[in-house]
This record gives sequence, C-alpha cells and structure tokens, in this order.
Amino acid sequence: MGHGHEVFDAKLVGVATALEWALERQLLGPIWVFLDAQNAIDRLKSTRPGPGQALVLRAHRAAEKLASRGQPVTIQWVPGHSGVEGNEQADQAAKRAASKHTAHGFEHLFLAYIKRRHRDGCVYKMPRGWSLDPLAGKAPKRLASRYYQLKTGHAPIGTYLHRIGRRESLECQACKEPHETVRHVLFECRGRRTGRKVLYRVLKKAGVPLPTAAEESPWARLFAEPRATQGLLQFVAEANLFHDKEQTAREAEISDVWGWDTLEEGGLGVTLEDE
Repeated sequence: MGHGHEVFDAKLVGVATALEWALERQLLGPIWVFLDAQNAIDRLKSTRPGPGQALVLRAHRAAEKLASRGQPVTIQWVPGHSGVEGNEQADQAAKRAASKHTAHGFEHLFLAYIKRRHRDGCVYKMPRGWSLDPLAGKAPKRLASRYYQLKTGHAPIGTYLHRIGRRESLECQACKEPHETVRHVLFECRGRRTGRKVLYRVLKKAGVPLPTAAEESPWARLFAEPRATQGLLQFVAEANLFHDKEQTAREAEISDVWGWDTLEEGGLGVTLEDE
C-alpha cells in the first residue's frame, strides 16, 4: 500500500476487498472472514467517524448486499503467528505484496497514519498538487470551518462543548432536547428544520440515499460521500449554527412535523418538491 498507511488500514482493506470479491464471484452459503487484528474487528463494529471509516463503510455496504441475497457475513478472530494454516498463508501473501509497487488508489494518506505521525511529533504538510474538497475549498471560510467541525465532531454543540468543559449541560440550545449531538443537529433538531429541508432536497437531487432512523451513523455516510458535500454546506448555512438562538427557538415552536417521522412517511419529500 506504500507510505501513508498503517497495518490497521491494511487489515480493513483486506476485509473490504474480500467481501467485495465474494459479492462479485456469486459464491454460495454464509461468508466467513478470518482476521488476526482485534483493533480492526472492533472498528468494523461501527461506521462512526474516525480512522478507517471509509474502509468500514465499504465493508458494510458489501456485507449488506451479501446478506440481502441470503449470505450472512461473520468476522472471526484468529490468533496471529500461531500456526493457523490459513493465517500463515495470508501473512506470506502480504509479504510478497509488500515487495511490489504501490497499487493504484493508495496514493493518499489515511487518518490512522496522520494521527500516529502527529503523536510522534511530526508536522503534516500537504503534498504538492493536493487540495481540499473542491466544494468545501470554495466555500466562505466561516462556512467551511463549521462544515469540517461537524465532520470531525468538534462543532460548538452540546456534546463537544460539555466534553471540553465549556458548557455544563449537553442540552441543545435550539430546541432544548437533552443531548445535542451531530446526529441530533442534522436530523432531529426542531430549530434546524429549514436547514434539514434544504439538505434533504439537495441529497435527493444528487442521488444520495436519504438517512433513516434505523441507520447507525447516517451523518458518517454523508460526510464520506462527495455528492453530499453541497447539501451539507447548505445545511450549515441555513441551520443557524452561528449563534442565532432567537430564530432557532422560534422555528422550533412553529414546527409541527419534523425529523425522522416526516422523512420516513414520505411527507417531507412532497414538501420539498412543492417549495
């Protein structure tokens, strides 16, 4: 995989690629993936933002497609370097692959690598020719800043401000719900209904599947999807994330229908088309 990646990333690449391979080959019966890395297995349990998220999303998409055709996926831990035949063969294959040129598609840096380098005291410099997300890069600085803060979970909202000691309560300042999380801000807050309507409208036009209440981390999927960037930027611009508390409070009071129920009943789609 070349520079810019960790063993952790390689394990996740292996799982995602194996599941995609199984999907393409039209195999029969349940799918088992044997893995000797506990940290990678733990990461595969959630699509939350953080190191490995993009690879986990790949693995989850493939696993869901396999399950939909009656092939449930199981990730099984096996001890490494302990004489397990299949694991020993995988190690030998990995060593042979490591001696080859970097495969296409692995030229970028992974977050796990950047975090380790930061812990080691290194300063990250963007390689020549690299740039930010083109849409976010063209957005006004204030808007782009809020977008990236939401994406990384460091936005000035209840959960983050409480964690760093800047606010005593986790309460949402816009609608007074007890926990103001990124999920709440994007999909549930009554005070940000206008921004949510804009977000869903743009997602529909871009062909991005709308979030559902049953989805574990819908915000993570959207922030990892380039087609959703425009909608998220417009949400930030419309959703009063710049301390306009009076307007958000008024909007919360007059919103009769909002959030997941409206989306899942299909009513919001009609509202958006009518506007």
